[in-house]
Amino acid sequence: GAITLSGDFDIYAHTYPQIDIGIFATTGIQEIGRHSIELSGLQPNTTYYYQVGSASFDYWSPVYKMNTAPDTDTPFELLVMADAQGYTQKAYDRVHQVLGDIDGVFENGFAFTMSMGDDVDNARNIYHYRYLLDTNPEFWANTTQVVSVGNHEDYYFEVPEDFTPSSQDVVTDLYNYHLLHYNPPYNPTGQNLQTGAYYSFDYSGVHFVVLNTNDIDQDEKMSQAQIDWLENDLENNDKEHVVVVMHKGLYTAGSHAFDADVINMREQLPPIFEEYGVNLVFGGHDHTYTLSYYLDGEGNPIEGVKHDFEDGRLKIGNEGTLYVTMSTIGDKYYQWKESDDVDIF
Repeated sequence: GAITLSGDFDIYAHTYPQIDIGIFATTGIQEIGRHSIELSGLQPNTTYYYQVGSASFDYWSPVYKMNTAPDTDTPFELLVMADAQGYTQKAYDRVHQVLGDIDGVFENGFAFTMSMGDDVDNARNIYHYRYLLDTNPEFWANTTQVVSVGNHEDYYFEVPEDFTPSSQDVVTDLYNYHLLHYNPPYNPTGQNLQTGAYYSFDYSGVHFVVLNTNDIDQDEKMSQAQIDWLENDLENNDKEHVVVVMHKGLYTAGSHAFDADVINMREQLPPIFEEYGVNLVFGGHDHTYTLSYYLDGEGNPIEGVKHDFEDGRLKIGNEGTLYVTMSTIGDKYYQWKESDDVDIF
């Protein structure tokens, strides 16, 4: 039978646009409510139906559903996307037009959605999240979202000196705007949460690692704290397959491939991926679809390992790491830019 659960409610101080002309906005401060709930004791491989609302106000949402993960290693499909990065309602109308046709691609449905980041153009502008999430609430409410934080979400709230909260209960601490809208399972210990978060989880026979490519030190390298966490996480993984999710792709046919931080991460991360058997790395940021060869820890194609397509699908090999940079699900495209220094397929 149905059960009713009460979650948490917090009021946050948040920036909002006073004048919004698309890519540019002047902002003020308003207070918004954030509802959250944590569920436990759910059965694996089960569909649950739910509503959210208020019993005291006699308001309830439509009935939505969610599916829990299987407890055995069974095949599954994902909906992977990147860089919606819109700043108008019209841009997100196009995004959701694409999402509206997804059922024609996934005949048996998909387990969850996975975003490479830059879901909005300016995380400080709450209207962008309304465009993203309110345009098609039925879609988002009926799936689980796994998110990485992009550079357009590398913003944190800092209360201005002239702001007076309505009560002492209003949260005015520093927080990353993107994380306010989601509940990824990160451990905050040791993390620079102003820039985003990194975390990992298991689903079926796959270990997923979500990295934070905004967590960059003064030398334009991924922070040592995150590198240490990554190595420890992979050292303790017991799943057969490993997939890494990150906003800034390492091997791409785009202009960002030679940004200082990307060059440094291209030196830092692939040796770790090779050592711990990472099979697949998803990235975004460059708004151009790019498929690499199967690469070793130094970025060299592995001899004799070729792409194996079966019924239009690429089978993931057991040797080397495959890097896939997703194009944009939005309408902001970048120019394809190849280089002899980055091996792509």
